[in-house]
Amino acid sequence: MVFGDEINLVEPGFNSGWNKIDGIWLSEYPSDEAESHIASQEDNLLVNFEGKRKYSLPELTWFNDVGPTAIKFFNSDNLGKQYENDIFVGDIINGNIYQFDLDQQRTELLLNGSLADKVIGSNDDMDDIIFGKGFGGITDINIGPEDGFLYILTFDKIQGTIYKIVPNAKVD
Repeated sequence: MVFGDEINLVEPGFNSGWNKIDGIWLSEYPSDEAESHIASQEDNLLVNFEGKRKYSLPELTWFNDVGPTAIKFFNSDNLGKQYENDIFVGDIINGNIYQFDLDQQRTELLLNGSLADKVIGSNDDMDDIIFGKGFGGITDINIGPEDGFLYILTFDKIQGTIYKIVPNAKVD
């Protein structure tokens, strides 16, 4: 079983720990034992590459594989002010778009409820972070330079598809 997909804040000297750490779990243990073998900042000794790199815990970890493939800072308010300066993440396995609020410095995901521990387990409610679903395998996310809307590129069995995400029209 593959597990431990993650979102990282990459800074100079960053090391995600791969292949000794999957997500936040020490990879020397089978996946069915992973949740009881959690890595910490102190595990830097496992992955420090002669002191040239520093292990950093992920900002978010999915226990089940989703295959995150695209991430985009949304610097537009064309979907509404509530999404300005958030990040959007696409996945190749489920065809979901995830949306995350960020702190003012854009260095930390603001996660609440069952996601406050920065781990998405199999039973966690992801309704608060799923922005859209059913896209097929997402390969890229971009912002239109002319219109400021979100564009999603997917790869389906035979061809790719480009989706333009626009706000819902208000119905009176």
